[in-house]
Amino acid sequence: MTGTVNAVEPELIDLTRALAASQWQTLWRIRFPQALPFFFSGLKVAITLAVIGAVIAEFVGSDQGLGYLILTATAELKTAFVFACMFLLSVIGIGLFAALVASERLLIPWHASQRSHAMGS
Repeated sequence: MTGTVNAVEPELIDLTRALAASQWQTLWRIRFPQALPFFFSGLKVAITLAVIGAVIAEFVGSDQGLGYLILTATAELKTAFVFACMFLLSVIGIGLFAALVASERLLIPWHASQRSHAMGS
């Protein structure tokens, strides 16, 4: 995260120096908000991979969970049940992603990525 915190326009840093802002104020009011879009981009990737990782972990070493149910239903040739579990996993993944997008819209409404969504809707 050090790279993203330092990825601030030099003019903004010069402005904070000209206004005699402390390093803490600069971090809290300029650097941290500028790093939030990078943080949310990483979270979007991580939240989808976390669902996949949890299912794979349940495939390998669990006796409960959707991954375990998919594995046992596949062995018993219960195709409809497997698809129902896959659908449920998709709903969970999409729901988590949508919750993250909603929190991103609430926390960084000023960012350019959010402005393009506001104009489209």
